[in-house]
Amino acid sequence: MKKIGLILLALYSVNCFAGEWTQPLTIKDVSTSSSEGRFRGNFQLRVTFNELPTTSICNPSEALAVYTTSAPDKWGQIWMSSLLSAQAQNKKVKVFVYSCISNKTPLLHGVKVLRD
Repeated sequence: MKKIGLILLALYSVNCFAGEWTQPLTIKDVSTSSSEGRFRGNFQLRVTFNELPTTSICNPSEALAVYTTSAPDKWGQIWMSSLLSAQAQNKKVKVFVYSCISNKTPLLHGVKVLRD
């Protein structure tokens, strides 16, 4: 019985933190700010798209994904660089989402720049 409980707990834990990639998206704009608007966090990275960044995790009403943290960090810098590079080259991206924040906005936790 203990083994079954541990197996169920392990499966539940994996599913709680599972995320997924969006469909290919076209970047409209990329911005950073500090403590602005409806999102929490001193550092905010926002990217808007021409398409809705829909996943089974988030079904947003805006074509927006956000990364927020208390201070600028390595991940925010890496993702911002990838997004700006993709935008400059007119390449599509996928963003990794594992949760939503305000108004079902996807919380960005990864960027994949796609080939043509």
